[in-house]
Amino acid sequence: PLGWDPAAAGSRAGDGMACNSNDRRQWRKQEVAVGAAASRMRVLLNARSIRWVPQPELVSEEKAPGTQAAPYHCMTSTLLFRDKLSFGGTQRMQTYTTQMDAARKGIITPEMKIVAQKEKMTEEELRELVACGKVVIPANKNHKSLNPEGVGSMLRTKINVNLGVSRDCKDYDVEMKKVMAAVDLGAESIMDLSSHGNTQPFRQKLTSECPAMIGTVPVYDSVIHYQRDLNTLTAKDFLDVVELHAKDGVDFVTLHCGITRKTIDQIKKHKRKMNIVSRGGSLVFAWMSMTGEENPFYEFYDEILDICEKYDVTISLG
Repeated sequence: PLGWDPAAAGSRAGDGMACNSNDRRQWRKQEVAVGAAASRMRVLLNARSIRWVPQPELVSEEKAPGTQAAPYHCMTSTLLFRDKLSFGGTQRMQTYTTQMDAARKGIITPEMKIVAQKEKMTEEELRELVACGKVVIPANKNHKSLNPEGVGSMLRTKINVNLGVSRDCKDYDVEMKKVMAAVDLGAESIMDLSSHGNTQPFRQKLTSECPAMIGTVPVYDSVIHYQRDLNTLTAKDFLDVVELHAKDGVDFVTLHCGITRKTIDQIKKHKRKMNIVSRGGSLVFAWMSMTGEENPFYEFYDEILDICEKYDVTISLG
């Protein structure tokens, strides 16, 4: 497969694995192809001072047999790794779908290596925690500027910053300045709670420039995305917004799955001291009351899992 390193698999002379000159030429062609693809990639993380530096040798013509191509470097003040593929590269697509899937297959991903270094634990210790669901590494394959972090048991507490545009604060440039200020001050996560106007350009800007984990609440975006009354939306409309956010590179989403038809009946029968204080929960409750339908995030949870697996999105259940 593209990106497979024959040296790592034991293809050198004397190691017990037979190969011929045709094999070597084919491997070299694959290495050059990977290098050419990698040379077009750039990762610029201002807040983390990370810059991906292409090496000209990787896009030059094939070298003579037996010569070694120069390594492909990522230069940073805190990290140094030699992957020829980006975090969302060909190797990932061919061997695993999500961080948990990789961990359960015994694969140490580039993201796991970085998180293990940050958390001062071994890569194998972290892999086991991810495999059993005690740790998550929110890392959407479309979030190209991500500097990955882990969340969960045995890890450092992470700082999340909520922001976003609203009817009272509509300036996306101001919000972006808040984002970078938060990252500069050490925030590892940004929650985009935008609830006014066209939210997609700001969301895409976040996932293309911000190194922190990006989270959203898709139900907030549903009404403003379709520009329709809440009671005219369908279950498919809500799911389509979840996929839109996933496709835009969001690393985690908050889904209000906890309120069901049974919950509504209990709320109506028993007096509550307060109304529902969750904005997302209130929107779901209102939609269910107006349509008589089940909570789409609960009823179609399996379909949502398929979307999240496709893009490697972590779910925060509300």
